Amino acid sequence: MDVVLRSAKEADIPDLVRLFIMAANGVVEALYHDLLPRVSTEKLFEWRFSQMGSVKSYEHCWIAQQDSRAIGMLHAYPIDALAVAPSDPRLTADRQAVLAPFRELLEKVHGSYYVNGVAVYPDCRGGGVGSRLLAYAVSDARRQSFGEVSLLVFEQNGGAVSLYRQLGFEIVARSPSVPHPLLYRTGDILLMTQQL
Repeated sequence: MDVVLRSAKEADIPDLVRLFIMAANGVVEALYHDLLPRVSTEKLFEWRFSQMGSVKSYEHCWIAQQDSRAIGMLHAYPIDALAVAPSDPRLTADRQAVLAPFRELLEKVHGSYYVNGVAVYPDCRGGGVGSRLLAYAVSDARRQSFGEVSLLVFEQNGGAVSLYRQLGFEIVARSPSVPHPLLYRTGDILLMTQQL
């Protein structure tokens, strides 16, 4: 599989949205489902990657591309920059309740380089694309002189947890997820880090 990693462009936002939603295990759906009548979750979530100048934007994403097709994505940035990133004003406190354990865990990794999302389309998995994207994140963190890379994952996502361990990440904290009918997984959310 001849795959190229490149910086994301604005035209990649639809793929970034689809891939990030897959990586989030229902969290995006819990936030955006039925927020506006007749507007899809994908369309509503495009707002996030359109925040130019913010770590939430596509400017902090990379695409794994095969031929002319985007097959995977990585969204990563310095975690401390998240404090000044814009919040979606459409999301009420009750919708954001599902984020509480994520926020709690991220308080423990100030100063780290954070992998916010990594995903590969199902028909392209098993060829090492996810590993290459994560290796790129670690390399970018080193290039920027970070001492730690962090990420969050549902404990029930055994395949991802196993991959992260193989790549040198260790579980350093956990928090129970907030139950929600749209989450694909339940149980603990794990904070995993790799020291550089």
